[in-house]
Parts: sequence; structure tokens; C-alpha cells
Amino acid sequence: MSIQATDVPPPVALLQLVTGYRVSQAIYVAAKLGIADLVKDGPKNYDELAQATRTHPRSLYRLLRALASVGVFAEAEDGYFGLTPLGECLQTGVSGSVRARTIIYGERAYCAWGELLHSVRTGETAYNYIFGMDLWQYLAQNPEVATLVTEAMAELTTQISTAVVATYDFSHFSKIVDIGGGNGALSLSIPSGASADEWRSL
Repeated sequence: MSIQATDVPPPVALLQLVTGYRVSQAIYVAAKLGIADLVKDGPKNYDELAQATRTHPRSLYRLLRALASVGVFAEAEDGYFGLTPLGECLQTGVSGSVRARTIIYGERAYCAWGELLHSVRTGETAYNYIFGMDLWQYLAQNPEVATLVTEAMAELTTQISTAVVATYDFSHFSKIVDIGGGNGALSLSIPSGASADEWRSL
């Protein structure tokens, strides 16, 4: 797609792409700290949020201002910050949440993408290069990360299950097994009367 005359100059546009990791990492930190959960009932002052998250007040303030500038949080007077529609997606356990996936992307995936050059040069998987094992071995040895990955996959499944059920006709199957189904959201979204009379999520 060509850059139109009304767009920003090419060097500026390219640098916006190059520095995109700054925003993604800022969102990750907010997700990791649980900021959205702390302000779900109304805006809170950054000092209060810093105390709740055990972070440096002024540093947290700068983080929240940066995220407010891209619409993740809303900044009010006197250093108060509240939710926006984007920020609501960082809450835990709500419809449309992407908090678990944001943490996964901000931690493990971020490290792996940092070694993309190694993968391009060698053809090897960056994750294996960094952690000394493949993803599945790592998850087996780190149950807390495995739990987060399961939560992230459950988020995704919950969001796509309606579209999957609406698109695909399951009615001619007598048994459905949802491999890697996490919490079974996809299986449970299939109407029992119109499709399978037995299903399991593994």
C-alpha cells in the first residue's frame, strides 16, 4: 500500500512501526500489574495505584500517561486514571478479555521475537534457542506459565466459539472431542439438541 500525500512522511511512518514495541510493552506492564482490575469501579490516583501494585509512583504515572495517549486508559484531573473500551479488555475474567494473551506476548513471545535474526540466519526456532527447549517442554517444567497459556487460549476460544458454531454444521456428528479445549467453551457452545449428543474437551 502506497503512502498518500496526506500521510506522515515515510521516515516518521517507518519509525512508528519500528518503535511499536514501546506501546506493546507498556500495555503488557499494565496487564501484568492488573491496572484495569484496580480501576474497574472508577478512576484512581496513580499514587494509590502505585501502592496497590508496589511500583514507583512517578514511573507508574508516566506509564499510565503513555497508555492514555494511545487510548488504553483515560487520564482525568489530579493524576486519576480510568478505563476506556480498550482498557476494559485488560480486565480479568470479562468477556473480550485479552489480558492473559497480552502477558504471554509481552513475556515469552517478546523474548523470542527479539531473536528473530537468529531464526532467519539459522532456520532454528528462536524459542528453543533462548530457553534451551521447545515450548511444550518449557510449559511442562513451568506450570505457572502453562496455566497462563491455558487461560490465554480460553480467552481466544470464548471469543471465536460463536462464529465457529454459526459457521459449521455439527449436527451430523454423534461425538465431538475438543482437543486442547481448555475450559470447554467451544464444546459447550454447540447446541446439544441440534448437534452432538456427547462431547468432551481435552
